[in-house]
Amino acid sequence: MDGTRSLDRSGTGAQESLSPTMRRYCAQWPLEGVCRADRARRGASQPDPAARDAAFRQIALEYRRRVAQDGKASADAW
Repeated sequence: MDGTRSLDRSGTGAQESLSPTMRRYCAQWPLEGVCRADRARRGASQPDPAARDAAFRQIALEYRRRVAQDGKASADAW
């Protein structure tokens, strides 16, 4: 059955993985529930390094703005 999950030979699902069809689907739609659940199950739910670095840069910019506007104590509390 294409598009379904494949189970290991014991039928327990211990080695469960996405079918080729679902892997293609998740490559195109990574934020869909089944794709997120599969990444979480495999422990691969970390964002890509470029997205993480971009988020940290935005946080650093906002922190510096708050230090300049409200002071270091207020920015630290933020």
